Amino acid sequence: STMIDAAFLKGTTFFKWAEKSRDSSFPNGDFYVRIFVDPGGHVIYWRRKDVDTSETGYVFVDEIVDVRASSIHQLENEPGSDLFMTIVSNVDFVHPKFHTFMHRNDPKTTKKWSDFIFQLSLKRRKEFHGPLFHLERLLVPIVHVPRVDYVPIKNIVSALVPGPHNSHERSSMHKKILKSDLAHHEEKIPRSSFNSDFYFSLYMLVVERKDIKELFEKLGSPGNFSKAVSVLTRKQFQYFLTDRQHDCRLNEQLHPPPNDYRISALMTRFSTPKSKGLRFREFARFLLSDDSVDLDHKRFVIDEDTLHDPLPHYFINSSHNTYCTGAQINTVKYFMSVQHERSVSDVEIYRQILLSGCRCIELDCWDGPNDQPIITHGPQEVTKMNSVPLLDVCLAIADSAFKTSDLPIVLSIENHCCVSQQRVIADIFIRVFGETLLKEPLPDHPLEQNVQLPSPWKLRRKILIKAKRQSASKVHQRLAFQQLGSVVSQDSATDYSEYNQDTQRALAHYLKNKKEQRAGLGEEDDALHMCDEAPEERRISKFVPCSDATSPITPMSPLSSPALSFDGSSDTSQRKMSEVTSRQIKAQVKPEKEVEKIAKELSDLVNYIQAERSSQMKIDGSDKPKNFYIMHSLSEEGMSKLVRNESRLTALVKHTTRQIVRVYPSGIRVSSSNFLPLFCWMAGAQMAALNFQTNGLPMQFNQTLFMENGGCGYVRKPQPLRDISLDYNPQDVNVPATIPETLTVTVISGQFLSLLAPAPSTLITVDLYDLPRDTIRNKYKTRIVHKNGLNPVYEQDQAFAFERILKPEGAFLVLRVFNGEGGELAHRILPVHKMNRGYRHVLLHSSTGRPIGPASLFCHFAIDFYVPPQHRDIQLSLMDPVLAMQRREEMNSQFLDPVAYRMHSASTSSCRRGEEDELPPPKKASASEVAKEKILSFLFGGKM
Repeated sequence: STMIDAAFLKGTTFFKWAEKSRDSSFPNGDFYVRIFVDPGGHVIYWRRKDVDTSETGYVFVDEIVDVRASSIHQLENEPGSDLFMTIVSNVDFVHPKFHTFMHRNDPKTTKKWSDFIFQLSLKRRKEFHGPLFHLERLLVPIVHVPRVDYVPIKNIVSALVPGPHNSHERSSMHKKILKSDLAHHEEKIPRSSFNSDFYFSLYMLVVERKDIKELFEKLGSPGNFSKAVSVLTRKQFQYFLTDRQHDCRLNEQLHPPPNDYRISALMTRFSTPKSKGLRFREFARFLLSDDSVDLDHKRFVIDEDTLHDPLPHYFINSSHNTYCTGAQINTVKYFMSVQHERSVSDVEIYRQILLSGCRCIELDCWDGPNDQPIITHGPQEVTKMNSVPLLDVCLAIADSAFKTSDLPIVLSIENHCCVSQQRVIADIFIRVFGETLLKEPLPDHPLEQNVQLPSPWKLRRKILIKAKRQSASKVHQRLAFQQLGSVVSQDSATDYSEYNQDTQRALAHYLKNKKEQRAGLGEEDDALHMCDEAPEERRISKFVPCSDATSPITPMSPLSSPALSFDGSSDTSQRKMSEVTSRQIKAQVKPEKEVEKIAKELSDLVNYIQAERSSQMKIDGSDKPKNFYIMHSLSEEGMSKLVRNESRLTALVKHTTRQIVRVYPSGIRVSSSNFLPLFCWMAGAQMAALNFQTNGLPMQFNQTLFMENGGCGYVRKPQPLRDISLDYNPQDVNVPATIPETLTVTVISGQFLSLLAPAPSTLITVDLYDLPRDTIRNKYKTRIVHKNGLNPVYEQDQAFAFERILKPEGAFLVLRVFNGEGGELAHRILPVHKMNRGYRHVLLHSSTGRPIGPASLFCHFAIDFYVPPQHRDIQLSLMDPVLAMQRREEMNSQFLDPVAYRMHSASTSSCRRGEEDELPPPKKASASEVAKEKILSFLFGGKM
């Protein structure tokens, strides 16, 4: 539990600024409040101070992503800015909320609160907690925030069963609480009653855990289920922890099984004083605590020892078109199904994405007014997207770059600017980033052939520029002139009239070019250059089209085929976009002298991440001298072609052990949908650049992977993807330097699924994502449990087996909750190599990747190293020699006298062989010398 300083519990007076249109807590203006934190550290809340009123506000601590030392109305370093703090929270990257407070006269108090809130939120977001923790979190806003001494039962019921359509469940729960010892037939419960014992009692009252009771009985009375069990002895509890819960895959020096001290500590925490064991409710409380969750946050802390490899040895958390808060084209919503309400370029989203741990962000730089570069998705005549000043973006980057991670940031520059504004870009980088900008290579890592790139650890708190240098190859201009000349006349603007007949025609042309160019060219190569310096009378042969001219531009008929919807299905709704005028088309071409020209000032800032055309990418897998600082960007189509080419896949993996590859979404994903990054990671590509603004399975995988290593944004790749000598091919059935694992999943029950939907009828699907040969999707699902959202119980004997997981480090178990055969309600993605073994509560997550506790699934995970069937007897001999000997003697008896063996088996309890796997060993194990001799004889080749 988190210990909160008394000063924060008591509260401090601040002046609350009402943020227009962003804060609905106090719509009537600005006034003084008192800020508090609840004893459990779940919420920061405030109450209006100057009048006797019930007006309050709060924000969940685990939703806070930043605390800034100024208001959004006032710049830092201005007089009085140190009296302000702005609490920034979000549930996704595009809907931040801001709460600004100002202390009357003491900047030290403001800083004390700012530091406390930020550190608490940072800690909380990296922890994994059990259902009881999340139940308390859910109820804190109705228990601690209001200025009341009693909490109405109806408020508790409304929090646990939200929505107007759950009237039956709400009524039943209300009556149950009212008649219980928690309420004593009173409609209100004293606030002082809400402690850890209360939350546990409330949980057990609302959710009848018959599944845990059955497990308790099975553990407490092996072989005799009819006998009532009152206590689980210390020995039985120790067996449960070591045999069922402990992960045998872990290094026992670093992760030893529970010893006597650990057992005693747990018994003291969960059992009553002087008790000889755990009663049912105490055992249930253990399983509902933080000790029995699906993941252990101690295994996700940053590991400095893994951060000293060269940069190409890491997966790097990467964003695509970072500035964009919605679709890639603002008017796409008129003819395509999209997830986003609006599409704008925004400065704030850079902060949000950096604070999440992303380490590679993209800046699309275009010529702006008054010689000031801008960030937008161009050409603006087509995308209809606004722009933001590059300077503002860089100030936001400098402020947020290293708040949550000290590891290096890569700025991926998509350069559409003329030379003069490129010089301005370089100047802004130098002035704003200062010493954090890596202007020169490190002395011990010169830019020479076969010299490895430095490690993330050596580049801590540094910003690297990814762009082309002056030596980049030129575009083949003459071909482009011919292609453009087939459509555009060189004499008058009226010859552009073909582009004005239908607005959808312009979009179709844009999508067609995007798709074709990105299949083979780097993102920097398909820049749509804009420059207003070209005189009207210049011959058309001196112009180059803005987009990559790999195919002729020909007149098009109105768009008639169905447009691609967000999920790739067809969407027949078609609406017109605004017209592209001849003047706008002209603005999309650039004088020949400006094409591909890089300003020296910007070029000099590029060192370890030098971009090169993807067409120049040489994948041969040889040991020829290479410049490891050269990197390439591929579209998802280009990467997919390489991955599907099995003959070149090994060479691609070798390439990514020494050079960086970035993969970005297809140009036709104008709705900002994402590709699954797993096929990129499978081949070793370091940067799978995703649209962070779009929720869905790809972003959920990305969030799960980069939870590792403390969320620092760098995760070291598995050894086969780092060691060039291993000749690894992801399509092979064997993975070098890796031990396969086996996983069996049993989904036992669900709890509080009523938080996901009213009276849901739920089923659970279980999928495994790994290499192509062992990925299993759409195969396993539970039965449907109808109209039970509080405590559905699924088939406890239905186990889903994943026999051989080839590469556990990089494999993901995906559990999804569906409302019958309808839509997905929640999910949980678990990295296989970090999963906890045994009986675990799996806390469900929303589409944005946030916990929806206490909604959970109770599952059993049996995880072990994979052993071929022909070797399993040997494994059993080494793991449990006594049990192995007993089984061998049973086999001997069966062969020597089958009739007697059958009669003996019939007189015993249920199948002994199954019981030995499921139940604790007998209390009296043979320790005679004869038994020892038999064991030794069995192990070392004696007679059976």
